[in-house]
Amino acid sequence: MDVQWIKEFLCLTRTLNYREAAERMHMTTSTLSKHIINIEKELDTQLFVRDTKSVHLTDNGKLFRDCASHMVREYNSAISQLSHGPSISGELHIGAGLRFTKLNEAVHPMLTHFEKKYPEVSIRITDTQYRDYREELIRNTFDVVFSIRLPTMNEEGLEYHDLFELPLCAWITEANRYGENKTVTLEQLADQNMRILEKERCHAYTQWLTDVFAKKGLVPKIGKSMNQAMVIGGDDYGITPNFSPYDHFGFGMRSILIEDGENVTFSMVRKSHISNPIAVLFCEEFKSLFG
Repeated sequence: MDVQWIKEFLCLTRTLNYREAAERMHMTTSTLSKHIINIEKELDTQLFVRDTKSVHLTDNGKLFRDCASHMVREYNSAISQLSHGPSISGELHIGAGLRFTKLNEAVHPMLTHFEKKYPEVSIRITDTQYRDYREELIRNTFDVVFSIRLPTMNEEGLEYHDLFELPLCAWITEANRYGENKTVTLEQLADQNMRILEKERCHAYTQWLTDVFAKKGLVPKIGKSMNQAMVIGGDDYGITPNFSPYDHFGFGMRSILIEDGENVTFSMVRKSHISNPIAVLFCEEFKSLFG
């Protein structure tokens, strides 16, 4: 069985969508379907239940998913040992939005695993927040970035592995007119000043937020850049993905869910033609271990 077919199978188990899985694997939907059918024929069992609206794993599909994940991990480990020898050393520079609790929950176990498995590799992590990481990846400032994926950002030359989505929330002070609300709408926010954290470095994020309002026929008032302490007045607000399980940030700030906001996708990002072999190894192991 072709190991690439197995990787395609695992991708499909994560998306449960042939079109999306084919796009992630840079192939046509028909080719992906053919490879899945070949796997099912070789195993003499049905792995997916397909209809016009959905795709689901069968019980045998779930069983093979666990086996396939182990097979790919062992394959990657063997390739690593053959390619780099028993001792792998070097440096890996990661950019990440460290403020986001859910992102830390996804990345931290992998970092622990990777450092234990490759003790000679030095890992440096830089907090990227919302800034445009594209140029820093192209210039090799970072090898890998864990951050938000925005439609306003040029993705040419980059590869994305989507992890999860988070809803948007508004950060306001207790003095704000909506300070006691549990939720808020974009229309309610539009007549106040939107403050963006270091907006001079976050052009793609600023444009995306503007587009979110524009879809509702609204034009937000964008105030001056917000500082790291998120100190804002009673008629100001900030918008972020819901990065914490708690709604209080300190300095009299709290977050409330934006009812008609959009979800933000978080991804692992790397250059399509990456030059650091350790980064390639890290990305492959991450996808194998954590989907």
